[in-house]
Amino acid sequence: LAPSSAVLIAVLAVGVLVLGEQAVGWLNAALGVGGVVGGVVAAAVVRVTRLGRSFIAGVLLWGLPLVVLSLVLEPAVAYLVFVVIGIGNALEDVGAFTLLARLLTPRMTARVLGVLELVALSGIGLGSIATPALLDAFGMRFTFALLGLGLTVLARADARRFARIDRTMPQPGKE
Repeated sequence: LAPSSAVLIAVLAVGVLVLGEQAVGWLNAALGVGGVVGGVVAAAVVRVTRLGRSFIAGVLLWGLPLVVLSLVLEPAVAYLVFVVIGIGNALEDVGAFTLLARLLTPRMTARVLGVLELVALSGIGLGSIATPALLDAFGMRFTFALLGLGLTVLARADARRFARIDRTMPQPGKE
């Protein structure tokens, strides 16, 4: 959702749900609330031996709520969906960034994080360009369904790989 979230949230709030311009801010706030809740959840439940599974759970918590929203385009559902996506984003970030730090040397971590940032920013740009075309061609419901199912399929396809990484992850030392 991140690459196209600004466009999607604005169109959803103003054009589809007809909640007014202030709802753009409130939906973004729902993402933030979810991020705070997700940070607390991640601190409580994510363990070094479950980083890959945390990443997959986070991606699923991005994708599945979008599918729900594609089926039920209602304001209350939209707010709840964005809270859940915020939780998923926190779990995904904790899993991904901690996993990278645990698997790579400090020198490689810096390089990989640089490439990851480049890919993320490129995705934001491409998503911002592609989203209006998707909305024009297919509408809000199909766009949310496409994004949600795409994330869900990717997470499901990689779940075993990430579980394998978790199983082979060495326990951290005393440091």
